[in-house]
Amino acid sequence: MRIINEKKIVNQILKKYSLDLNVGIERIHFGIDNYNFVITDNKKYVLHIYKKKTYPEIIKEVKLMQYLIGKKAPLPQIIETKNGNLISNNEDKYAVLFEFIQGEHPPWAHLDLGLCSDIGNKLANMHKSLLEFKSNDYAIQLADSFSDLSNFNKIDEFLINKKQTTIKELKNYELSKLRISIIHGDICRENLIIHKNKLVAIIDFSDAHKDYLVWDLATALSQLFITKTAGIDWKGLEAFLKAYTKENALNQQEKSILITFMKLVNIKLALIMDSQMEEDKTEDLLSIKTSLLTKLILIEENQKRLENLTSKYS
Repeated sequence: MRIINEKKIVNQILKKYSLDLNVGIERIHFGIDNYNFVITDNKKYVLHIYKKKTYPEIIKEVKLMQYLIGKKAPLPQIIETKNGNLISNNEDKYAVLFEFIQGEHPPWAHLDLGLCSDIGNKLANMHKSLLEFKSNDYAIQLADSFSDLSNFNKIDEFLINKKQTTIKELKNYELSKLRISIIHGDICRENLIIHKNKLVAIIDFSDAHKDYLVWDLATALSQLFITKTAGIDWKGLEAFLKAYTKENALNQQEKSILITFMKLVNIKLALIMDSQMEEDKTEDLLSIKTSLLTKLILIEENQKRLENLTSKYS
């Protein structure tokens, strides 16, 4: 969507909703797969315009979100059009309008322990709801599968060696005993909104897929409690795990594989950064990859302590 056309397209989409004629439109974020705008009349909303997803894919995502909203998970409400539809469009652009959630993303630092507990509690309850969600719309994309790397011009040998070592580790576990469900797929600071030290919204379900449930947990732990600059947030990690496992106990195989999956999260994301740098080697992508490798090394160096911590909670 070219900058010159964006306001026109947004206005065409907004005509389908019961909003004031003269609304405020503020562009807030352009992701890889979407555009986002804050819309203001007497209330605030967030308009999410999809770049690539097809209508059936968006329907699938909206159904999942509506199910979780019905289960009282902390998600923003979806606003209906004048015709009662949850999805609107302008020509080939599809969009969803959400209520605006007041708050901010968690800070890039060790988190308040009360907030860690609240995130653990709410994520556990969302996972319990996802285990009950029955849908044939989602194909299985298991964490232990990898994209084909043969088209890469230059493969990071360090990453490839780490990948091969971690895959060997997976052979020590009974993967058949890991619970499978739809998962969010990208629990990170950017997809959480907090307010007054509480988690008030989980957003962006564009990466949702069917996978091992503990993969979603491994992603959350790696993204929220390990950073390049602050290291491992041991107290926050423990507060989160205590609250999470109180609501959604892990089985023995899930506890055992959790740290290996945390390593694999960073390996797979770093490989994705490599693939993107094949086309556009920017400082941002290089910085993200460096951060992922730093976290991977931190997990490896502290693996025993991490395993001892996770084994305390079931």
